[in-house]
Amino acid sequence: MAPADKKAQAIEILEALRKGTGEETFARLPTGQRSEEAENTLALLAQGIPDQDFSKMTFVDYQWKMTGGKNYYYFVFEYDFNGRYLLADITIGENEEDGIIAGLHVNELKESVVESSKFDFNEAGTLHFGFFGVAILFPIFSIVTLVSCIRTKGIKRKWLWCIFIVVGITAFELNWNSGAWSWAPMSFGLFSGSAMSAGAHGPWIIGFNIPLGAILFWHKRKKVKAKPVAGANTTH
Repeated sequence: MAPADKKAQAIEILEALRKGTGEETFARLPTGQRSEEAENTLALLAQGIPDQDFSKMTFVDYQWKMTGGKNYYYFVFEYDFNGRYLLADITIGENEEDGIIAGLHVNELKESVVESSKFDFNEAGTLHFGFFGVAILFPIFSIVTLVSCIRTKGIKRKWLWCIFIVVGITAFELNWNSGAWSWAPMSFGLFSGSAMSAGAHGPWIIGFNIPLGAILFWHKRKKVKAKPVAGANTTH
């Protein structure tokens, strides 16, 4: 979704910083930001980037926003210098005359964010498999219960039961990549299961909620089924 011209422009600016001393990058800052402090900061960033060619550059993330009627484009790239990783993010605007760099950061990483954010089972433990299994089973259980609720006769306020069934309570979440988990007692989720990633190479978060409504419905259904049908002949 990133505009090809803006992406090329962002790479061009980062390459100028990597191969230079920061002077060319400084010239592309907005006029109001061209201070001695900014010049020194860019010089330090340039010194911290290896002057050798990188073995790989990965386009990690892109965002677009409009502020004050102006468009801003945010890009994140990961540089791999033969096992040494740098993460560079840059925000560029559209005002060529007054400079286009609205933000620029370069940070060294202990490991590749691209590799560490992959979803796989290579280093998965009992906790990972437990969360993964529950995050699949609870939505299936909720859907089956919802269908049963719709088809079961004799259930009063059925539409309320349907809502109660599809909304799970209390959230449990696992950061798949770090293994850290959390509990949010006052949280709700649809169909009691979720999986999401924060950005193209962000950590995967696997979560589930307790399907209390679905559990209680089966108890309710059992009681409804146990009632005699009105008008039925019960004499023998």
